[in-house]
Amino acid sequence: MDIDWILLKRSIYSVLSKEEQERLNEWLEEDSAHREFYREVQVFLADSESFRLDKRKIQYFKSIYEARLAMVERKRHRIRSRRIWKMVAAFLLPLGIAWFWWWHAESISDDTYLPDNKFSESIFPGTQKAILVTADGRTVPLDAITTDVEVFDGVKVKNRDHSLIYSDSLIDVSIGGENQMIVPRGGEYAIVLSDGTKVWLNSASELRYPIHFSETKRQVYLKGEAYFQVASDCERAFIVQTDDVEIKVYGTEFNINTRVADYVQTTLVKGSISVKSGDGEERILRPNQLAQFDRATGETVVKDVDVSNYIGWKSGIYVFENKSIEQIMEELSLWYDVEIFFRNNVSRFYRFSGSLPRYQEIADMLNLIEQTTHVRFEVKGKTVIVD
Repeated sequence: MDIDWILLKRSIYSVLSKEEQERLNEWLEEDSAHREFYREVQVFLADSESFRLDKRKIQYFKSIYEARLAMVERKRHRIRSRRIWKMVAAFLLPLGIAWFWWWHAESISDDTYLPDNKFSESIFPGTQKAILVTADGRTVPLDAITTDVEVFDGVKVKNRDHSLIYSDSLIDVSIGGENQMIVPRGGEYAIVLSDGTKVWLNSASELRYPIHFSETKRQVYLKGEAYFQVASDCERAFIVQTDDVEIKVYGTEFNINTRVADYVQTTLVKGSISVKSGDGEERILRPNQLAQFDRATGETVVKDVDVSNYIGWKSGIYVFENKSIEQIMEELSLWYDVEIFFRNNVSRFYRFSGSLPRYQEIADMLNLIEQTTHVRFEVKGKTVIVD
């Protein structure tokens, strides 16, 4: 039997329905090769640093990739239409070649894996870094070597595993004041709030929060993108306030993205949340749904989605489903802290589908996008030129 690639992706994030899980189990039982492939994908996403494919498998994935890419290229010359680009995704995604070949290309001493000279200037991905602004206005740089951090008049919290941890550091519930975590372009960081809620902040994002939540209220303010894993508390709702919408939860997992100029996206992974925008109407989301607030019209649309497309960044992978090159480059510009220059407007609207590792040099991503689109890239210093 065939397995739906979207179902396979979603299973990595544990968001399958009972029927979908049964279908996945049936596929895994059908062939030991299916189980081996699925195990490798799981290990890759769980610990990309320790995951390594052997040379035989890399060559195997590479040969399939090149053969199918050649087939698409031949058809592209005969028929130029959007349908061809859907075929690209259908050919390449089901085997996850984008994950395996490009992630491990450096382990093969073969010139075909080496980047073009136009990518000779290395641009590295973001790192774990942030700035903490304390209640009294002090700024404290946060990174892997930072240890205890004073957040309020002699009160210290722990900094470990790229997370600032309030939950097991604060004993005095009378502590007042507000802190702010600022994650710059080219950075990411996590924080465990005083109630145990964990928040992963993406690049170019800010979170304002009380040092200690009150007995009646849990509220934070977000600008940018963050993934929330909210500690359950039936007595106190957890409220995330942005400039445009308010999200209310009691214990759940969801992603909020305010970084796009035109809209705010709230994606629910587990549990239940409500989203209230400027019109005052409150909309309830179910798992695997997205609420998109349009800043121009003031309207909010709720739709079913594949949540892995919106939360993959937290697990170290970008998942792009039929995204425009302009949308993709906006995302990469924040993570790699680069400027983007389009030589022509046509390139902005080409579309790409694929899964790309978040912690590779930018050349690896650009090479893969070039293979399946008309777009070409050139790197000049900290500027990526799109043609």
